[in-house]
Amino acid sequence: MGDVINLGSGNDTASLSSVSFDDMKFAQLDGGEGDGDTLYLYISGTELNLGDFNRADFGNGQTLINFEVIQCNTGTGKTGQVTLTPDDLVLLDSDRIDQAGAGFTPWQTLVVLGDGNDKLVLPKIDLDAGDRIDQDFIQVGATGAWDNTGAAAAAGATATFTKLRAVVADGNGDHSVELLVASQMLIEAEFNLTRPALVIG
Repeated sequence: MGDVINLGSGNDTASLSSVSFDDMKFAQLDGGEGDGDTLYLYISGTELNLGDFNRADFGNGQTLINFEVIQCNTGTGKTGQVTLTPDDLVLLDSDRIDQAGAGFTPWQTLVVLGDGNDKLVLPKIDLDAGDRIDQDFIQVGATGAWDNTGAAAAAGATATFTKLRAVVADGNGDHSVELLVASQMLIEAEFNLTRPALVIG
């Protein structure tokens, strides 16, 4: 059993030099109460799969919650890869919300930062879903049309983002999740990944 680490209030950064439980030793890493808590992939070549976390009967048994930003090391020649699904975003429980005006759906948002050496992998998952609906991410608008808050990017902006959204439905209702991905990053779909069905509480 590892440590329970809570970064507390404010916007904090946790740097991961490994994604191996044998190296990290934490049972739970909690970004805390801020809306800009960052998980920083420090070591080049790190491949973070959020599907390995937040599942009692699947993955490594560790809990990773309350982060709003995942940042790959963008140094010269550095590479990083992040793999996630809509389910993973629900379980990550980001405190950052994109809500464009009163009465609009509040989208629970994760910002993914990286450059042209980094990759975001979005698996297409086959589930024994029961009464659950699992929806893939759908791109909203043009690539690079948004800023890191989910608003339209200003003309001439150099830091722009691609917006993807999904709705995960279970017995507790709809969970609306959103990705804002640095527009330089490669986004890749990965097919034929299987994972046990998940009921989100």
